Amino acid sequence: MPGPASARRRQKRERLESWALLTAVLVASVSGITYELLLGTTASFLLGDTVREWSLTIGVFLAAMGLGSWLSRFVALPATKDGEEEVSTLALLKPLLVTEIGMALLGGFSGLGLFAVYAWAEPMFRPVFYVVVALLGGGVGLEVPLLARAIGRYGNLRETLSSVFGVDYGGALLASVLFPLVLYPTLGVARTAMVASLFNLTGAVLIVATLRVPAGGDFGRRVYRPGVFAILFAMVAIVLGLVFASGLTQRVDDALFWPEEIVYAEQSEYQRLALTRHPEGDSVQLYLNGHLQFSSRDEVRYHESLVHVPAALGTSAPRTALVLGGGDGLVVRELRLLGVSEIVLVDRDPMVTELAQRHPLLTELNEGAFDGEGLTVVHDDALEWLRHTEARFDLIVLDLPDPSTPGLARLYSVQMYRLVAHALSDEGVAVVQAGSPYYAREAYWCIDATLRAAGLHTLPYRTNVPSFGEWGFVAASRRPIEAPHTLRLHDLDYLTEAVLPTLFVFPNDMARTEQAPHTLLQPTLPALFTEGWLRRGS
Repeated sequence: MPGPASARRRQKRERLESWALLTAVLVASVSGITYELLLGTTASFLLGDTVREWSLTIGVFLAAMGLGSWLSRFVALPATKDGEEEVSTLALLKPLLVTEIGMALLGGFSGLGLFAVYAWAEPMFRPVFYVVVALLGGGVGLEVPLLARAIGRYGNLRETLSSVFGVDYGGALLASVLFPLVLYPTLGVARTAMVASLFNLTGAVLIVATLRVPAGGDFGRRVYRPGVFAILFAMVAIVLGLVFASGLTQRVDDALFWPEEIVYAEQSEYQRLALTRHPEGDSVQLYLNGHLQFSSRDEVRYHESLVHVPAALGTSAPRTALVLGGGDGLVVRELRLLGVSEIVLVDRDPMVTELAQRHPLLTELNEGAFDGEGLTVVHDDALEWLRHTEARFDLIVLDLPDPSTPGLARLYSVQMYRLVAHALSDEGVAVVQAGSPYYAREAYWCIDATLRAAGLHTLPYRTNVPSFGEWGFVAASRRPIEAPHTLRLHDLDYLTEAVLPTLFVFPNDMARTEQAPHTLLQPTLPALFTEGWLRRGS
């Protein structure tokens, strides 16, 4: 019979094993939730319609987790003889080791790989994407039950389940904090996936360390050595991926934006920026999260229509202006042409405004709009900034991203437009870029209805921007407004007084449709926007 010293050594070893496996639960949870968040972000980045893609991604991932948990019951233990129960339980660690290493390789290269599939084999993207989602979700679902069974030999069922699920949920919280605040803003998609895979490999190391203990006997030695080699192989692959991530990401980016040449690409806290130039050098494009914001070939049509039409609606030339969005400085350029003396620009992403101030391609295009006097730049959420300002403006320009998600659509809500109305001077005019009245007709007229529900009088108008097609705007004021007959400037590149009346004519396929206003509690706009673009096949 073992003596007291042997019993103490056994207890100490079991405590260490138990803590090692509980730590494996923690790192497995962190990696699993990070993969889930990263896959949802990738889907919304490449496919748009964040609500739908996030919902489908999470649904498939969770269903695959359930399937993985159910399949764990078929991982059987070998038959045992007296005194071999521990060796039998350790057999659970072999499939766990395979799962951790497999998930590290698949998950680590999933970000870069999915973008590569989208760039070079777009028709295959959706099936490949959901296969990856299912495999990673299944792996996460398999991990926890097997770890719980392995840890179960150190305590009763109640203690085991409370410990495993407590650590698992704690890891989920840690990942949900790390992903939006540290990993994604700092590392981007490709490197975040690779860092998440290191958590899997950490779990694999802990499992191998547990197999090395004396109780493992011959079984532990048989699994230990190949396990070490497999971990080293995966580790080398991930480290090489991290080292060469910049070059690999550049190649994928080049393919995504071909035939345009990428001259700048960076991940900010909020989005991925890409500045491109056409091979002939005749145009510059800005992309945010893969979506075109402007092309220098025809941006003047958009920005002159956005600024100079509402400027012509006031009883006098605007002296003060507020720009919400528009961090590229092109709206500010037009306001300076009008002689506006005080301009406040509110854009959430400092990387956009910094790029617009220092990159020669943008400073040439915006004519050094940030260099003159009278401009105040604020980096804040537009709605939150409006809630706390008491300033009043003659002209407010809402040059915001399209309302494709609930987060963006809140900036198109009745609540937002009431704040805009409050920030207008007595004779002030606001203008909203409102998307395409052709491709997203219902969404366009929903924005008009929302402005009217906020107590504003509206004047819808449109223009044609070749890069986007028919594009719409809605001017609004606290007083009734009518289509202007003259412009304040007569030497513009696109707008003339002959063109001006045509902007207010809507053909039958773009004519007004009655829509309910969009509110924070009744968010109808994102669905209308997405359905419109899908229906038109653009």
